[in-house]
Amino acid sequence: MKIIAVSDIHIPKNDAYMPDLIQKINSSDADVLLLGGDIAPANDQALENFLQSISGFKGVKMYISGNHDLWTVTEVSSKERLESVLPGIYKKYGAHSLEQQPIIYKGVGFAGNIGWYDYSLVRVYSPPPGTKFIQLDDNYKPTSNVLNWSQLTNADWRRKEIMVKGMLGVKSTTGCNDRDYIKGLGDDLVFCEQMKEKIENDLYAIENEVSKIVVMFHCVPFKEGLIRNNSSPEVCVRNAYTGSKLLGEVLYRHQKVQVALWGHVHKRQEFKKGKIRCANVSLDKTASNPYELEL
Repeated sequence: MKIIAVSDIHIPKNDAYMPDLIQKINSSDADVLLLGGDIAPANDQALENFLQSISGFKGVKMYISGNHDLWTVTEVSSKERLESVLPGIYKKYGAHSLEQQPIIYKGVGFAGNIGWYDYSLVRVYSPPPGTKFIQLDDNYKPTSNVLNWSQLTNADWRRKEIMVKGMLGVKSTTGCNDRDYIKGLGDDLVFCEQMKEKIENDLYAIENEVSKIVVMFHCVPFKEGLIRNNSSPEVCVRNAYTGSKLLGEVLYRHQKVQVALWGHVHKRQEFKKGKIRCANVSLDKTASNPYELEL
């Protein structure tokens, strides 16, 4: 079986890559196309235009959502976007929602969901020694508390904004804009646990009927999927919002999982994690084509 996958297209940011990407998808002889989220953040018309533009793909299309897909500036909540708005759009263009149900195609199991982050990857890489942080209060105002890296807690990460104190002064670094545009999804740790439980249940549901399984998340399931750059406190802070160790731990427990794909971190990457073939399939300036694999 031939599979192509891509995530984090981020229309219109990456419009320059679109003609080539669309041509590659439509001309592909792959059996399956996996779309890994963040196609056209907060722009459903652009999402529909893209899905229409790849109608020439002859295989089966499957998708999961990305965090930017859940952004909302209307009364519609992020939860509603995840559970009804996005599934409705993708169904209109013949794409199957792995978030609603896993699928078996040509004897291969496919499962996936957005994943999420629980700050468990933030301690993998540390900023330069001596980096200090000014703690914010619940109204995002600086306090008099100056903390070391090890003193920052989940309460600080939940605010999704950290004040870095350096030699040149104080700089605010925002872990992600989800704080401003994700609405009604609940606590990060609770939602991440829900996504972990869902992928576990989906794997149990199909694993007795297949010999191999492909899993796709939007967020990162393994620490090796992070960008290492401990010269930048900003990168270290952003690692809090990349993914969760819980997601990878689930995959280890299911022996038929042979492939794990994700995006979110915009850097194409491949490696092996035990028996699992792993890949970040994000669109980036070094890789504007879909990722390809054979099973």
